[in-house]
Amino acid sequence: MSDENTRVPNPSLSGIITNPSQQFDRIYESPLIWRAIVSVMVLCAGGLLLKFGINETSIIIIIIGVIIGIILRVTVLSGLFMLSSTIASKSTVTFKQLCSMNAYISIILGINEIVNGITISMMGGNPEVLFTNTIINWIFAVWITILTAFGLERVAEFSKKLAWFVAVVFIMVATLFNEM
Repeated sequence: MSDENTRVPNPSLSGIITNPSQQFDRIYESPLIWRAIVSVMVLCAGGLLLKFGINETSIIIIIIGVIIGIILRVTVLSGLFMLSSTIASKSTVTFKQLCSMNAYISIILGINEIVNGITISMMGGNPEVLFTNTIINWIFAVWITILTAFGLERVAEFSKKLAWFVAVVFIMVATLFNEM
């Protein structure tokens, strides 16, 4: 996607919202993981603290849960996508590229938690039973699925059909289990 002498700019977290195609090209050339993961962790923790309240116990539990959850999400999805890449004949994707792609797409998960946290705080609702929470989660799940499909096309070089199939199966099924 670029020649040897051209330095590709690093992917941008805000760019995954405003110009995802460009970010996926950057991830393909220069996969970065930790800045995105830490940013997602901060957003998710903030949203969860807004939802469940701040006390010493909740802070510790939320921080530990977010660290484990985000790292597992990024690595497990990347592993499943890597396994799926065996079906794509021209894919030469690396695990690092997939982890970077998933880390950057996960910023949407962080935004989802912030939106949910603000909504629940403003409505004074119970985060376990609030109907709005489910609607918001599904809207963001669709957004993540779309980004995942586009990312698999650009980063993993999947065909359009395979990218959409893999994205729908893994993201939407995971979302369905999260809502149970």
